Amino acid sequence: MPLQAAWSTEHDNVVVLEFQGDWTWDDFYKMSDQARNLISTRTTPVHILYDLRSSTARVKSPVLHLRHFAAHLPPNAREGVHVYVGATTFWKACITAFSRVYPTLAPDIVYVSDEADALVAIARKQEQIELLLDDSVEV
Repeated sequence: MPLQAAWSTEHDNVVVLEFQGDWTWDDFYKMSDQARNLISTRTTPVHILYDLRSSTARVKSPVLHLRHFAAHLPPNAREGVHVYVGATTFWKACITAFSRVYPTLAPDIVYVSDEADALVAIARKQEQIELLLDDSVEV
């Protein structure tokens, strides 16, 4: 299958979505179901890493499909950061348009070129979440 959803082998709160080769929106929806099932097993914030480096698909109407995906994510997935690895200019434009049209569905979004930078972005978001949790604890 050209699209896969799985937990990161390095971080237990990161779901990795791999986009490989040519894929269709049907493939995307199957992967979306996998991702939702994984994320729904947790109650804590979950970060999503979208690995687009091997994607060669030429898909149409991505904003509508991204909206469907985001609208059906468990709430804890919106608390984490969404990191796009290797997004082309086309994907960056689509994701930016999505986040402007649907700001309540758009989580923190970061674009990076490799997985090492993705993990740094995730670590920074995790630190931010922990600081906010510490602030909410009454003394």
